[in-house]
Amino acid sequence: MRASDPSQSKGVAANAPKAIQAAVRLASDKTGVDFSYLMAKAAQESSFDPEAKASTSSATGLYQFTEGTWLNMVERHGAQYGMGKQAAQIQQRSDGTPYVQDPQVRRDILDMRKDPKLSAYLAAEFARDNQTQLEQTVGGEIGSTELYMAHFLGAGGAGKFLNGMKQNPAQSAAALLPEAAAANRNVFYDKSGKALSVGQIYDRFAAKFDGASGSVMTASAAGAIGAPTSRSAWGVDGDFRKNFARTSTGGTGEPTSLFTVMVLSQLSTPKDEASKGGADKEDGTRNGSRGNGKVMSAPLPSLGAA
Repeated sequence: MRASDPSQSKGVAANAPKAIQAAVRLASDKTGVDFSYLMAKAAQESSFDPEAKASTSSATGLYQFTEGTWLNMVERHGAQYGMGKQAAQIQQRSDGTPYVQDPQVRRDILDMRKDPKLSAYLAAEFARDNQTQLEQTVGGEIGSTELYMAHFLGAGGAGKFLNGMKQNPAQSAAALLPEAAAANRNVFYDKSGKALSVGQIYDRFAAKFDGASGSVMTASAAGAIGAPTSRSAWGVDGDFRKNFARTSTGGTGEPTSLFTVMVLSQLSTPKDEASKGGADKEDGTRNGSRGNGKVMSAPLPSLGAA
């Protein structure tokens, strides 16, 4: 896989405070996740505001992590970034929901979402987690578009969608993922009410990512983990490396995105959703959950969110 053209990240980075650029650069260098991807995700999610708080969900910080997603990510990766003590305080209920027994400790851990360095580190790890899962369940190269889908549908739902596209790009996406379609009609149907195919939806997501890195991992990191470099597994015409733009990490669901510029011009971002009163997407990617294609987001006004 290749790293993005440095000029692509300059436009987004130019609008970011130097401290934010430095935090994201550290995360990119340490994890191998593409810098331009992480910058675009931060721009989409919070407009580079580390104090950003969604009005309709628990999403907070530079990458708008919800409470559940943040606790999951701290438990899973926190020790690598100086949060070992906090990670040890996080437990899992029988249903997989993370919790912290001490209310004050819980608040302290959640407040760490406002630290741009920690937020960037865990946003990068979240992207890597989703990429790994999709590589295992779908195969082929996982780029920004695929990761955004993991943000929007959950890794499980994205895997089902992408495998469905490999099998038959012309099939109805709404029939494949009926619950997600019911919650997001403007993504799954055209203005006349006709159901869009999985190929059509993928193409629209990809078009919104035009100009961004076709690979989330930098070339050196990809080589280190032996990531696949061919997209021929999709069975879809076109060089999708050219079709990635921005993404985001979490609307009110979980992280994931450069992931995000929303798919169609009529789709809105997680941040837009929140401002319009969208429901808290605690089952989505931002929550660190492995969604199964159910409602990872509230109905979208006219897409959205890692």
